[in-house]
Amino acid sequence: NMTSMIFKMAKPSTGESVYSSNSLNENISIVFDLKDVRVSEEIVDERITDGYLNEQLNELFINLIKELKESAEIKVYSELL
Repeated sequence: NMTSMIFKMAKPSTGESVYSSNSLNENISIVFDLKDVRVSEEIVDERITDGYLNEQLNELFINLIKELKESAEIKVYSELL
């Protein structure tokens, strides 16, 4: 789902772009160039806002878990088993 891929991208700084690429299959890859995020002054449907926030929180949590796994130092002391 391309919409989900875009929501997972970091918000770009003013005047800069954020890039992301994804493979749809063996032959097709797509590259996103996110230049700006505009927020409506009026919230039409709060479910959209909630869904967006949930996507961001899920991605933040996934990245945190990945980072913790990469930096984890796990030792097994067999003599204590």
